[in-house]
Amino acid sequence: MEDVQVLRKHRKIEELDNYLYAIRKNLDYHFFIHGISSHTPEYKLDALVWSCIFHEKVPRYSPQVYKASHYLLEHFKYMQTLSFTEIEQGNFEFSTARIPLGNVR
Repeated sequence: MEDVQVLRKHRKIEELDNYLYAIRKNLDYHFFIHGISSHTPEYKLDALVWSCIFHEKVPRYSPQVYKASHYLLEHFKYMQTLSFTEIEQGNFEFSTARIPLGNVR
């Protein structure tokens, strides 16, 4: 019976790894590869957030989608200001305080 549980746990971990890899590919494509969105990250970011983060379980144009998109965009810009050493050492902080309230719907 333990072998079955170990196999299930391994399968769940593998599924999670595949899922996270797919999301990472989508984000990399949006921010670094796709011509339009790599130069203008705001372009169709709401669709990416709606499908990757909310898994299409909230309305497409929900304020939640735009707030999460704004959060992701602001932290993407913040991460670009950091040096590789700061990122490698973990000298950064994700915070909702970085996003001005006036810019969120």
